[in-house]
Amino acid sequence: MSGSWESRAPKKIPTIFQCGNYVLTQERDLAFVGEKSCGEVEYVIVIRQGKIYIGVGSDHTDRELEAASVPKAKQICAKPICGELWDYEEMKDHWDGIRLRSWQTVDGAEVLYQDGTLADILPVEVILKELEERVGGIDNCVIFSGTVPVCDGFKYGTNFRYEMEDEVLGRKLASDYNVIAISEEER
Repeated sequence: MSGSWESRAPKKIPTIFQCGNYVLTQERDLAFVGEKSCGEVEYVIVIRQGKIYIGVGSDHTDRELEAASVPKAKQICAKPICGELWDYEEMKDHWDGIRLRSWQTVDGAEVLYQDGTLADILPVEVILKELEERVGGIDNCVIFSGTVPVCDGFKYGTNFRYEMEDEVLGRKLASDYNVIAISEEER
């Protein structure tokens, strides 16, 4: 089937794409082939010895490759993740009000790229249930959740800043990274 990812219906929701753990990074300068890649802020589930922790990351994706193959587009880009995690038990009673935001630096100016709450995304329990049923063996995994809508279509910038804010507990997880476009031409 041809056409963009947006025009194709997923086989099952939530859609699950497996990636190698080597795509996870906390580097701040990230190089991507071409100029049509961008991040998406997502909450991140980390399961360690049966305990659930929540972080924030960016599902950086090659948008041109995504039109041909979503799994390849997801696998090809590094996935930045914030260095701090929260205990899920501390936040689950006010989950829906936790805010996700991202900004892109485009032509030297930072613009709001995404703004939403965790109510916009499937909850932890639904994601974990689906993964356990369809994949199994999810202990000691890192799981990206899906994202909140973009404010004004895809933008391609030189810096991607993202955060998750818990106003009830007065805390925020945040990070950013520089997007370095590598030429597709041989040199």
